[in-house]
Order: sequence, then structure tokens, then C-alpha cells
Amino acid sequence: MARRRGPSGHSRAPRDRERDCVGPAASPTWARRHERPVACLTRRPPLNCLVRNSGDLKRDAPVRGRSSHVFFRFRTRPTPRRADRRVPPRAATEYRLVAKKGEGTFSEVLKAQCIKNGKYVAIKCMKNHFDSLDQVNNLREIQALRRLSPHGNIIKLLEVLYDQPTGRLALVFELMDMNIYELIRGRRHYVAEDRIKTYVYQLVKSMDHMHRNGIFHRDIKPENILIMDDCLKLADFGSCRGIYSKQPYTEYISTRWYRAPECLLTDGYYNYKMDMWGVGCVFFEMVSLFPLFPGTNELDQIQKIHNVIGTPRPELLAKMKQRSQHMDFNFVQKTGSGIEKLIPHCAPECVDLITKLLAYDPDDRLSARQALRHPYFREIREAEKRRHALLHPKNALAGADAEANAARGDAKHAEREGRENKDLSLIHI
Repeated sequence: MARRRGPSGHSRAPRDRERDCVGPAASPTWARRHERPVACLTRRPPLNCLVRNSGDLKRDAPVRGRSSHVFFRFRTRPTPRRADRRVPPRAATEYRLVAKKGEGTFSEVLKAQCIKNGKYVAIKCMKNHFDSLDQVNNLREIQALRRLSPHGNIIKLLEVLYDQPTGRLALVFELMDMNIYELIRGRRHYVAEDRIKTYVYQLVKSMDHMHRNGIFHRDIKPENILIMDDCLKLADFGSCRGIYSKQPYTEYISTRWYRAPECLLTDGYYNYKMDMWGVGCVFFEMVSLFPLFPGTNELDQIQKIHNVIGTPRPELLAKMKQRSQHMDFNFVQKTGSGIEKLIPHCAPECVDLITKLLAYDPDDRLSARQALRHPYFREIREAEKRRHALLHPKNALAGADAEANAARGDAKHAEREGRENKDLSLIHI
């Protein structure tokens, strides 16, 4: 009889989404409850099967009434866990595996401890096998992390572990405390406003750094945003693309609840502004403790967006219809309830920023650079100026002039910066 296996190890019921990505940590309590020591694993062959001359087996008494048939009680060797089978041999020797943090479609994440220095890390074990080192180096996630590092709000890639004989690949990251979903899950009281403001400001800074370097994430959601104390870092760049790569892109990208309208309505004609829509959805979820657009399918997702934001103007729908062959654009005209009615406890500046991040037309949606200048973050910007002036008094005046030039929004400067970013996109992402 085959050994029974426990549940999959997810700490929460899967939310109704397009695909399941790496989620929150599995419960240690579940692991202790379902962990079975080797000494307790016993197996009996069928009674109609005669087993003899097995030196490793301990013979038991014959079955009553069937003296010609004997069975043996023996102890099995522990079967390698699924996660262990994906870990490269070098990771198994240099790190002590502690627990499983989560699992997604293409990888699973393990908490581990470095044997040399005792520091804890997160090891992302890829489920796919890789035939060569070139194939590993061409992974978008590795290319993006190398281009974006170091940055205080981007997860740090510590090491790439690749074993060519087995084809196993694991990425070693710094370990964070939790993700945003775990922060808001099951809360009865709202998260402090200052804490939310700090986290959202850091998230927008990570967007600004990423977009200025010619990359957009395409999978912004609470599970991919990690925090430790007051520090926030963006993770999981497995779906990222180059901003200047050729359209159309993959249609079914991102997680449905955080998917921008242009991703839902067109056949892959979207750009980096889709990330800012995801930021707006995550921002709302942090202040309200519930998702804004929890659609069950694509059509329901669009309807939920229209119920809150309203149906867009016919010119915008006609523009999107030219780039779509799978969606019926005969939407009922709606005004929308408005975001402010869903979060009446929030300050007007907070509601205004969320509204501008969730603009239906991507051309009207705030960019990361524009969002950083929003009045909602005024206090944080002023605190950063004072801190920078104390640390670098000689550069304080130059920094003020640079910010003034950026605030003017010089079109020529933006165009020149875009050309520089385009040169950075030569790596195939």
C-alpha cells in the first residue's frame, strides 16, 4: 500500500487567480504535525505474497489462520522530500534547510541557514531543469536582478547555485520577515498610516528605479512585496520584460486581481504603466484590508473595475478595440461608485494618489517619478532632504537644484533619459 502523503503545504486556501505564484510561508505547526519520523514508517506486503531471505527485514509472527503466509515488519529509508530533490548538491552542503516558505508554478522557496556564518537566507529552487550555464545566464530574473542591484528596495540576489550534471538551479536571496499579504491577512485593525506611507513610498521608489533601467515587473501583488521592520523590497522578477522590447506581450500575465485594463482588453498591447496599476491595487488593499477588484474571471474583473471606476470614454474603448480580438466591448455605461466611498477613513491626499494610480487610460496614469512627487509623500521627501543635508552638506545645494530641474519636467531631459535607458535594454529581457 502506497504511503499516504499530507496536503500540499500551502498556508492559505488558494485565492481565485489566474496562476499561483510563490505565496506566504507554510505553517511550522502543520510541518510538526505531519512530520513522520523514520522509525514510525512501517509497511506490510500483501498477505498473499510470500517474502523470504531478506536480511534487512525483521520477521514477525505468522498471520493467524494463514500459517503458510508470512509478513515482515521493516523500516523504510526516508524518501527525499520534493524540495530536497530540487536543491542543487552545493546548496545541500553549504546550507542547512530549515523550512519551506512557499511554492509557485515554476519554483519553490525554502528557508535555509548558511553553515559558514549562520545567517538565514531564502533559496528559490527552480522546478525546471537547465542544460547549460548560458541558459541560466539568459534567465530574465537573473539578468534583471543583476542590472537593478544594488538598490535598497530591490531584493538582493546573494548567489546563483547551478549544478550542470543534474540541471538543478537555485537562487539564494536575503531573507525578509514577511510579505504584504501576510501583513494584512486576518487583521482586525487598520495598519498605521505612517507605516503604510513609508511602505508605499519605498514601493514606488523601486518602481522608479526599475522603470528608469528599462525593466517592468508585470506581476505586482502583495505576495511579491517583502518587508522587514520598516524596510520594503520588491521580489520575484520571473515575469519581467524590457520596456523597449517589441509588442505584443503575453496576454495572461500578472495576477488577475491586479491586472490593468489594457492587459485585460487588448491582445498583449500594454507597457510599464501596468505596474503602476498594480501599485494602486496593493496600496488600496493595505489601507482597506480587502482586495479592490477580486474578479473570478476576465469579464467579471472588467465589471468590477467598471463598478468602482466607471466605464471609460468611448474613444478609449475604440482605441483598445483595435488591438483586441477576444473581448466584447459592448459594456453598459456606468458612473462608478468611486474609491473614496470604499475607504472613508483615509486622508484626501491618500485617496487622490490611489485614484491617479488607477486611471483607466495608461496615458493618464501616474508614472513612478510623478507619484514620488505627489503631496501624499511630502513629509517623507522633506525628511530625506534633511537627512541628506546632514550626511552630505557640500552636495545639499546641488541636490536641491537637481530636484528643482526634475520638478519642472523638462521634456528634452526626459527624452534623453529614455534614449539612455533604451541602450540599457540591449540585454534580452
